[in-house]
Amino acid sequence: MNSSPISIYHFKEAAIQFEVVDIQKILSMKEKSLVAHRLRFHQILVITDGSGFHEVDFKVIEFHKSTIIPVAMGQVQRFEPNSEMRGYAIVFTSDFLIKESLDYNYLFNFTIFIHNITPILCECNESIEVLVGEMLREQFAGGQFEQEAYLRNLLLSFLIQIERKKRSYSEIEPNQTLNLYLNFRCEIEQNISYKLKIVDICEKLSISPKQLNRQLKQYHNTTAKKYIDERILLEIKRLLSYSTLSMKEIAYRIGFDDPTNFTKYFKGKTGQLPSVYRLRYQ
Repeated sequence: MNSSPISIYHFKEAAIQFEVVDIQKILSMKEKSLVAHRLRFHQILVITDGSGFHEVDFKVIEFHKSTIIPVAMGQVQRFEPNSEMRGYAIVFTSDFLIKESLDYNYLFNFTIFIHNITPILCECNESIEVLVGEMLREQFAGGQFEQEAYLRNLLLSFLIQIERKKRSYSEIEPNQTLNLYLNFRCEIEQNISYKLKIVDICEKLSISPKQLNRQLKQYHNTTAKKYIDERILLEIKRLLSYSTLSMKEIAYRIGFDDPTNFTKYFKGKTGQLPSVYRLRYQ
């Protein structure tokens, strides 16, 4: 059977794995932007004008002027047809951002790309606008001394400004519980599988399952088991909705040894057979 996974867009070959892209340029490539797709890089949409909707992992996000929408690497997004979105997409790879161990904080200890910590999006302020403008100017300057280092420092400042903005809306305070939640989430994202066990995660995090459940509820209001089930279901729904992989291929990709158990699992969680769910979206 011929099959294809969800469309995946990689960062184009370039000396510097960072770019500020005009959103209208993205929208002009309708065969790519209007089809549900994953990014193998990080993206932050900075909307300077217009209003409408943008879809990220089955969530329809309403945007307006001065809205910022982060899209994490691996999430599935789709631009709306006839979108009046104006602005820029700040795109970059992990390799561009991470040069030393402390830089991992920007991806795993910041809440920018965690959509279940509200708000999903935030408002652009003057400091953010200035940084976007400076990134644009530097990008087109060409051949400047230490250009990559300067762009990277601008990006780090940009991410800090967005994180500050989000925390001011969310009243998020840095503490051990938040750090635990972020580390727990990181462990799951690195190994999305039905075979993933809470006891193994707890061993890595040096915490008991009971402690993990108690602290996790502060940010997700659920248990670790339910959180993992929700994340696995999201990945299954992505593959059912946006790919043509067979049921057997999806089952094996998610970690099931037997496709029959995959079908029972999905029906038990959703009340629907995977094939029925797929028909709704395809």
